[in-house]
Amino acid sequence: MEVILPKLGEAFGLTAAWAFRFDAARSSFVEVGASGLPPALAVEDARPLKVGWCECQDQFVHGKLATAVNVVRCSRLRDAIGEKQDLVYHASIPLRTKDKALGILNVAASGRQVFTEESLALLETIGHHVAVALDRSALLADETQRANQLRALVEMAAELTRLQDSNAFLEPAVTQFVETLGYEACGIVQPAYEEGHEGKLVALAHQQSNDEEPSYTYDSDTATPLLPADARLLLDQARSFIAKSIPNTPFSVRLESKRTGVFADPDEDLLSAFALFLGAALQNAKSHQQSLASAKWAERRKLAADLHDAVSQRLFSANLIAKAASLMLSDQMDTEHIQDRLVRLQELLAESQEEMRDLIKTLRPLDERSFATRLKERVQPLQLQSLTKINVHYDCPDFPLLPRTVDALLLVVDEAMHNILKHARAKQTDITVAIDWNSLQMVIQDDGVGFEVNGAGTQHGLGTSTMEERIKSLGGRFALTSVPGSGTTVTCKIPLQT
Repeated sequence: MEVILPKLGEAFGLTAAWAFRFDAARSSFVEVGASGLPPALAVEDARPLKVGWCECQDQFVHGKLATAVNVVRCSRLRDAIGEKQDLVYHASIPLRTKDKALGILNVAASGRQVFTEESLALLETIGHHVAVALDRSALLADETQRANQLRALVEMAAELTRLQDSNAFLEPAVTQFVETLGYEACGIVQPAYEEGHEGKLVALAHQQSNDEEPSYTYDSDTATPLLPADARLLLDQARSFIAKSIPNTPFSVRLESKRTGVFADPDEDLLSAFALFLGAALQNAKSHQQSLASAKWAERRKLAADLHDAVSQRLFSANLIAKAASLMLSDQMDTEHIQDRLVRLQELLAESQEEMRDLIKTLRPLDERSFATRLKERVQPLQLQSLTKINVHYDCPDFPLLPRTVDALLLVVDEAMHNILKHARAKQTDITVAIDWNSLQMVIQDDGVGFEVNGAGTQHGLGTSTMEERIKSLGGRFALTSVPGSGTTVTCKIPLQT
């Protein structure tokens, strides 16, 4: 409007212009743009234009505004309170392309100005060009939004594949889906196991409530009937929904909205992709749990066999010897023979004790792999799951480290890489480990977007304080530096004796 109005004013002597953008899927107007409004219409960010219906909109929705209309008495101007700058009438021009109804352009001048047939024809031509520009702008905005949403969804999927407990990630998954993609409500539903029973809501997330009034609303939205009660699973005031089955599970993922007609094909595509990611993550978690269960079962069977074949047999023999010694004592037999039996009993018990120690060591083995090996094994799955190239530089001999030191350093790597993959949008990350004469230094550096470091090097949500605590518990030093647009560097330095 800021571009169009001066040109229209020069050609036609106009004072004000405003346009309504129409959403055919919702059969409602969803946005308004204006310029040169009188104070009575401009008040509260053009609120009088944003609430309720009017005659020109009603005619447009019902297909009666097919061409530019010369003089329309404006009900909004009539009902507005305040200075109207002598505006009473406006001309209405439908904004249409060949196959789309896109909105209305209203132009107004003081008094009762009548446009000639030639002027109306020119305004209609201008309206056509405005409609084409509006259509292209909307298409570009939609494509940009979908590209951003797909990128965010891929990042979410990468995080889901790292999780191995299905009970722990369903709620965070739908919460992140709502927060990242801007939907009103998302939930995971398990259908009823038989007719007459209600389904089970497994996970639910709502968009954070906004107490501010929506930028543009119409009575038509609130007048639209609600969904049937049994179809309103996530929102009490739901008027529309879409749902997709999660492959290889009894669940479905569902979106609901308080508005009507808000879900289109791109939303169906996004929800289908999300359902596929959830299905893959759940299957991955299930496989992991099954493999753990199989490993535990196999280990228990092996332990039972070892106990039976070794310790149990020796303890049985020891029991027989103890009984024999008891009988010898009762018969007052030669003490030398009794002493031999007791010595043999001690030997059997000592052997059983040693075997028990070996079994305990087997159940609680120390990880003898080097820090370099474990670090590379930790990073490899992350490299496969993301577009970020991860380089590991281990520029030092493999100095023996205590298990707690290795575990702490690996947990710092986990936290730092989680932050990089989630927030940094980095193309490359370098992890460098080096040793000088009395300390080990590990540096994790990315070329991502960076951020403003607050306070003592911490930023809410990045887990920096956790990393710092781990390093300080080893007697080391921790530092984080970051510059917006220039990446982030995490530096850990610990004494070698740890």
